[in-house]
Parts: sequence; C-alpha cells; structure tokens
Amino acid sequence: MIGVILCSHASFAQGLYDAAEMITGETEKIAVLPFMDGDNVDDLVEKMRSVAAGYREQGLPYVYMVDLWGASPFNASLMAEGDNGADIVAGVSLPFFLEFLTSRDDFKGGPTAEFLDGIIEETGLVKRINFKELSG
Repeated sequence: MIGVILCSHASFAQGLYDAAEMITGETEKIAVLPFMDGDNVDDLVEKMRSVAAGYREQGLPYVYMVDLWGASPFNASLMAEGDNGADIVAGVSLPFFLEFLTSRDDFKGGPTAEFLDGIIEETGLVKRINFKELSG
C-alpha cells in the first residue's frame, strides 16, 4: 500500500478522487487537498506536511500527485517534502490514478520511483485512437 497526497487547483483533485471511488471503490490512504482561489501556499504546505507525517508515522510510503508541473500545488509539495524523499507525480490524470489505485497493493516496498515509472509507461499521457485504424 502506498499513501497518496492528491492536490490540484480548484476541485480537480476531488473530481479525480470521486471518479476513482465510483469506478474502483478504492479510497483508502488518499488525502485530497484542493488549492482554491485565495488560498495561501504556506497553509497548503502545512496541510501536506501533516498528512505526510501521518504516513511516515504509520511506516507507509507515500507519493504526491499534483495537476501541473511548476504550479502552486507542485511547489507546495516540494516545500512540504523537503529532504524526506517522496516522489511527486506532476500532471496526474484519471487513467494514471486508476492504474495506480488498482495496482498499489502489489507494491513490495523500496523506492516508489520504479513502481510509478511502470505506471507512467503503461498509461502514457494521452492515447490517440482512430476508429478506422482499429477496425481496418
């Protein structure tokens, strides 16, 4: 099991969580932290630190999943994590999140990077499908 700190601008993270729960029923060890208009980045950093500390106290590996590279949730995750070493997935998507949730029980320990890289390779960023190519 790997814990998740899921953070995005506005309600995107909550939407990912809700969709994943609807599809998989999987909701254990996921903290959803929306970054809303007018919120303070320092407050977000403290929320992230609190969740991360809880995962560490449980001896649970965890990852950050954020919507955009270089934006406030990403930067907050960097500040919150410091030297602790958790991975950050920037550009999280529903296909990635679903694949992660349905396979995270298979994680056998060690660094999460290799596990995450496998999911990134499997899901890709986007998939292009052309019906004529499929049926032809």
